[in-house]
Amino acid sequence: MSNQATNTAAAAAPAKAKKPSIVDTFLKGCAKGFKVGIENITPAMILGYVLVYILKETGLMDILGTVMSPVMGLFGLPGEAFAVLISAFFAKASGWARSSATMRASCS
Repeated sequence: MSNQATNTAAAAAPAKAKKPSIVDTFLKGCAKGFKVGIENITPAMILGYVLVYILKETGLMDILGTVMSPVMGLFGLPGEAFAVLISAFFAKASGWARSSATMRASCS
């Protein structure tokens, strides 16, 4: 009987798959995160920066900031904060990426 139990235990041991190490799992997660950042977030951020840069250089940021000031004031935001809404309309991630830069620029 002990011979049979030993054979059963020996047969079950190779059936177990080798568990990946924590380091391997972490590195796979890092690779996936890097891929998401490069393929999804970076283009959206570039779009947001280019859009706001064009608005500033053409002077439209000041004009639209003055026009949008009453509406944005309802939310306690400066008029220039509308650029975040425009950026978010074109690309989801760029709205968040530009929000801090736009708010910082409008406060100075």
